Amino acid sequence: MCLKITEPLPFELQLGLSKKLAHTPLRISVVARHLEKWDLTYVDPQHIEPTVDPLSGEPIPEKKFSKFMDKGMRHIVVGGEFSPVKNFSLRLGFNYQRRKELRVDTRLSTIGFCWGLGLRIKKISFSYSRATYHLAGSPTI
Repeated sequence: MCLKITEPLPFELQLGLSKKLAHTPLRISVVARHLEKWDLTYVDPQHIEPTVDPLSGEPIPEKKFSKFMDKGMRHIVVGGEFSPVKNFSLRLGFNYQRRKELRVDTRLSTIGFCWGLGLRIKKISFSYSRATYHLAGSPTI
């Protein structure tokens, strides 16, 4: 007897733009991720925002514009590449969603930021990058 189980394929809609600035060694990239879903916020049951001021007992007003911007920025990943010469480049990136979801409020860290460098010798390219996901350590790609 064969049991048939069907599951939907994963789906993610992205839009990316990259622009090399004229007469400079800079390239700027912006990627909008998960455009198929607006609200990407993760609500941690251990860290629920208070709705009432503990001192006065009055309700805390909801900051609608701030929430709107937070939800919008969770879709954005920004990157830059600096290439002072043809065969060498430095790269930086920032992922707002990763920063908001993985950071530890009591510690300063580089979670959400990434960096890398590239070197090309004739037809061989070397690239190294580093991204921080946790205070305990980072994967190297």
